[in-house]
Amino acid sequence: MLNWYLAYLNPVKHPPSFWVAFLLNITIGLVLAYFLPWLTSKVRSHVTVYERCIVRSSSRYNPIRFTKMTSFTWQSAAGYSTLIFTNRRGKQIFVGVPLDIPTDALTAFLSERISPNQLE
Repeated sequence: MLNWYLAYLNPVKHPPSFWVAFLLNITIGLVLAYFLPWLTSKVRSHVTVYERCIVRSSSRYNPIRFTKMTSFTWQSAAGYSTLIFTNRRGKQIFVGVPLDIPTDALTAFLSERISPNQLE
């Protein structure tokens, strides 16, 4: 809206009316605040497993740290498996895993790092 006001003060510029600019700003704000995060949550993410955490490309700033997890389980579906982590608060975190990933090796890796008796 500041850009609109500055253009309004300049006699050479011819900005749209205030209400058109206002509704356009509200619409763009709603799209950026609600639609884009929803859309990115539906897009396939790239998952990287590290020694201490799992990082999804859709949530780089919120890694799944093994020290905060109490358990994990697998659930199979047609075309993929789902790795379900449970954290200390009881919240479940779902990670889709393609069928070509060896679940036995990943299960052994996670079993060494996730224990219900870990101290933070």
